[in-house]
Amino acid sequence: MPRTLHSLTRGKMKTKYKYIHFKNIGYVLLEKNKLAKDKPIWECRNNETNTALGITSYYGPWKQYVFEAEFLTVIFSADCLDNISDFIKQLNKEPKQKENN
Repeated sequence: MPRTLHSLTRGKMKTKYKYIHFKNIGYVLLEKNKLAKDKPIWECRNNETNTALGITSYYGPWKQYVFEAEFLTVIFSADCLDNISDFIKQLNKEPKQKENN
């Protein structure tokens, strides 16, 4: 069964941390404008200001989720980086699906 947003959030996946939170904003777009419902895109936001800090999405060449900072000037503390890393590890633990080539 493909992994969907519902199956990701229904479990024990943590999306809220002390300084940041993650919000689903869509799905990875595949060839021919087809959405990959098993590969959600997550926006990382600051809890205090709700400012977008970056995006966590599936990166096909590495076959895993990665984090892309919103701006080159975004500064992260070690705790915040640990939270981002924890969130990505949760996503990457999900059962691997066959790549759509």
